[in-house]
Amino acid sequence: MNRIWSRLGAMLIFITWTIEPFHLADADVAELETTAWKAASFIKGMYTTYVHLMHVCQEIDGKNVDAYNEAIVALATIANPALNQAEMVMRGEAARAGKDADWLAEANQDIDHVSDLTAEDYKKHPEKLLSDCRFAPEQAKAHIGIFAPLRDQFPKQMHIVEQWR
Repeated sequence: MNRIWSRLGAMLIFITWTIEPFHLADADVAELETTAWKAASFIKGMYTTYVHLMHVCQEIDGKNVDAYNEAIVALATIANPALNQAEMVMRGEAARAGKDADWLAEANQDIDHVSDLTAEDYKKHPEKLLSDCRFAPEQAKAHIGIFAPLRDQFPKQMHIVEQWR
């Protein structure tokens, strides 16, 4: 895995496992500090960041937009089963904590916001990012790197999500 993707993973691990959602009340977050919630929101955050990063690639490498569109479709196809499980856990854990759909939507917006900030951070190193972006379509076809199944990328988190009841 190249440096951009490794750095991305490290940033998301730190953000997801140590920082609470941006604008949710501390009491709301404390009720959801379960291992299952953390694992599921981590998986969702990584996927969301990967998609945002592909959009940044489209932005900085306009001549290859179609290749990045195909990579996004491949990412969604590969990730959907795991992502569906993660979202089921997030909904279930929110319901257990007495949170409504609006609260969950707000939590998802926070994940989206963090993912967007993380992807935008990579614009600070455009030459390296462009090089990594141009490798992404090949990775998508081979199902490697960020295009590997989420279960392979994050076995501990996926195990938690899969065992959730």
